[in-house]
Amino acid sequence: MVNGRTAKPLFLLLAALLPGAASLAFELNDTPATEVLNGITAPSRDFAIAVANGGEIVHFQDGDNGTLQPPVTTNDLFDVYAASPTAAIAAGRDIVLYWDGSTWSPIVETSENDPVPFTGLWITPEEDTALYGRLATGTGFGLNLVCSYFPNSDTPDGPCRAYQAPMLTACGNSDDIKVILGSGEILNLDNGLVGLLPGDLVFDEAGNLGFTGAWPVPGSCLPGPLAPREIYATRLNQIWRFDGTAWTNQNVPVPGTDTLSWIGGTGPGNVIAVGFRPGGSPGENIGIAWRFDGVNWTELTLPAGTPGLTDIAANLSFQDTFFMDGFETAAAAKVIEPPPPGGLGVDILAAAEGGQFLQNSTLFPDDAADITLRKELITPGPYRNGDRIEYRITVFNLGPGDATNIRFLDGYRAVNLTLADDGCGMTEFNNQAGWRYREVNIPSLAFGETLTCVMSFDVMGNPGEELFNYAAADSFDDTNFGNNRDEVFSVPIDP
Repeated sequence: MVNGRTAKPLFLLLAALLPGAASLAFELNDTPATEVLNGITAPSRDFAIAVANGGEIVHFQDGDNGTLQPPVTTNDLFDVYAASPTAAIAAGRDIVLYWDGSTWSPIVETSENDPVPFTGLWITPEEDTALYGRLATGTGFGLNLVCSYFPNSDTPDGPCRAYQAPMLTACGNSDDIKVILGSGEILNLDNGLVGLLPGDLVFDEAGNLGFTGAWPVPGSCLPGPLAPREIYATRLNQIWRFDGTAWTNQNVPVPGTDTLSWIGGTGPGNVIAVGFRPGGSPGENIGIAWRFDGVNWTELTLPAGTPGLTDIAANLSFQDTFFMDGFETAAAAKVIEPPPPGGLGVDILAAAEGGQFLQNSTLFPDDAADITLRKELITPGPYRNGDRIEYRITVFNLGPGDATNIRFLDGYRAVNLTLADDGCGMTEFNNQAGWRYREVNIPSLAFGETLTCVMSFDVMGNPGEELFNYAAADSFDDTNFGNNRDEVFSVPIDP
């Protein structure tokens, strides 16, 4: 049985993961790139991709300094996102490319009089749909486009939808995609870009916040018509946070002359925003980075001569972070996790002007926690209208450290499931578009400790319908969000 009734906001739970993180030591190293690197992504611990002006693409393998790939285009590339080492998408001026694990191939090419900037990329975890944005300056009618591409289909070119604001990032799953726009609005679309809610919106922002970068915190994007529970975004020298209901300026004391271009991290207690400060000479920028440890924002110390930074992303299992805009006199930053010997470790790789990159490997302590969860339908089938069924949920801390203030929640489609008994002690916090969501706070879970509870539901549907139910758990001091959710989806109702 899980005790407690109220889930607390994750960012208020603990102090810093690593005291003194503002004094992290970075190294500046070389890559084979000759142009400015504009975007970088790492779908796994041992593989990363960077893209640059002039069409340069660099692949990093097993922590090396990168290998320049055979040229596909000479156009500037602004953005890249990879779902795995065999599924990646890159975009830039007049071109969109797709990587299938062996070859980069153009999937969109334009030859209009005015250059068309493509940017804002994402691929579903199932790798059946890729999204790319086409900015308004290249549409001819003042609207930004979000377009889909189906890499495994005989007819891969999908539809496009027009919006006032550009797409910054997305998260979610196949046919349940949350698209974050620069205005601060959040769409809920299927793979064909059909809205799943009235007006397509799972969150409607009254004004246009003008964000240039956004990052959904890992584990915050859940199935169903629910806005992501936590997002950070950048706008000029400002950092904003979305708590699932509203955006608020975090009032970080970034100087007004500085520009923050992107934001990322590994969790709610480790958020990093990067950008640039104008240099002494025209076209020369100085790199800047700010880190949130769960309590305070602090400017990080970078090596002397670090050029402007434009991108940061994290790879701890699943991530939904990518590059939006290309500052041609700046650089790109990236966080990836190598296989850690005897403890957790994260490499910060910052791609810089002249093909250089920054590196640091001391972001996490050795005693961080790893919360995992399993959900099982323990009532044997078949399942018919009127049956009572039970789901067993197990939450486990893989350690090596203890975890506190764990948000534990359950979501289900209420169109054909009715809650009969909640043995997990949860309280409903959302009821929207046929889905219901319940949650509870687990005060603490020691290394190796397990909590198990059972929830009962009555089947109230017709033959041929399917039952959907999932559970999730995460903690402020969790470091691996790829194993924090488990689903029991597409269970058929029999005659």
